[in-house]
Amino acid sequence: MLRNKAVMGLMWGSLLVIGLPLLRPDIFSRMLLVVCVIDTWCDSCLNTQIACLNINKQYPAIPKLIMLSRFGRLVGAITLVLAGGISPFLFGLVRSFFSLAAFLLSWRYTHPRLRHLPAGIHIFRRSLPYAASDILAQIYVQADVTILALMSSKAVIGLYSTAEGIINALFIIPTTAFLLVVPTLSRLADHEPERFRPAIKKSFLGFLMLGLALISLTLFFGGLIAEALLGPQYRTSGQLLVLMSPILFMKALEFGCIAILVSAGRQSKRLVPQALSAATNVLLNIWMIPIAGIFGVALVYVFSEVILIAGYGSAVIAYLREKPAGRTV
Repeated sequence: MLRNKAVMGLMWGSLLVIGLPLLRPDIFSRMLLVVCVIDTWCDSCLNTQIACLNINKQYPAIPKLIMLSRFGRLVGAITLVLAGGISPFLFGLVRSFFSLAAFLLSWRYTHPRLRHLPAGIHIFRRSLPYAASDILAQIYVQADVTILALMSSKAVIGLYSTAEGIINALFIIPTTAFLLVVPTLSRLADHEPERFRPAIKKSFLGFLMLGLALISLTLFFGGLIAEALLGPQYRTSGQLLVLMSPILFMKALEFGCIAILVSAGRQSKRLVPQALSAATNVLLNIWMIPIAGIFGVALVYVFSEVILIAGYGSAVIAYLREKPAGRTV
């Protein structure tokens, strides 16, 4: 999987670095694109490494990697803001530094041997749902800012990306909970199936409470925090942050659903909701940006999350209605 991601990442990154400056040379800097590609590629490979650690039951290493990657990027961004030296390139450089550091640290635990990885059609088939899900997630996360960059000014992009960046940075909380819960749920699904279903209900309740805490934080204090950290010129970003606060609630529920689907071996059930949500996000943004600007983009993001949680929730309900059985691939 790492070998495939290395090859595909090189092709994808080359296309972006070469192609985007040709489309909008006034917006896309090649150096900025290089650091963004490094950040995205290392983060994707890190997710593969974390999956390997889960499989090998090396659970203590996972929180360290998550903290270095997610929390490191958040602290780095806040430091840049407080120092008054924030710029797109420095922001991307800090993100890529922590993503690369976490990815390199993961090799200390997994020791992958790229030349001797087993090959076979069965391995490809088993990994395909995970790879497809990863690709769709990357498209979904980057689509709105990319489309906004092609259709708006730098100032508008900065206001929106600031609010979205804070929202996405807070994803570290449900992400960490997800990575801690999945190994336990997977073990129960494999070895103690009679305890699995009661456990996933308790797990989902925990994600529900986490979502309520996150939406309360951003809904009531998001605007004040954004303006206090960034200054009054970012008041619009604070308003966008409040508007997008339901995303954090839905994202927590989504991670609760994903934990159930992955531990039950229903990873492939994620693909249809992800595809629908990504397609909706792209099409509605193209339509909404000329009409409603960045507030339209924020509403599209919220609506896309509604589609995603509805799809995941339907998949979980369908699974729970099945007769208890063993874990599938």
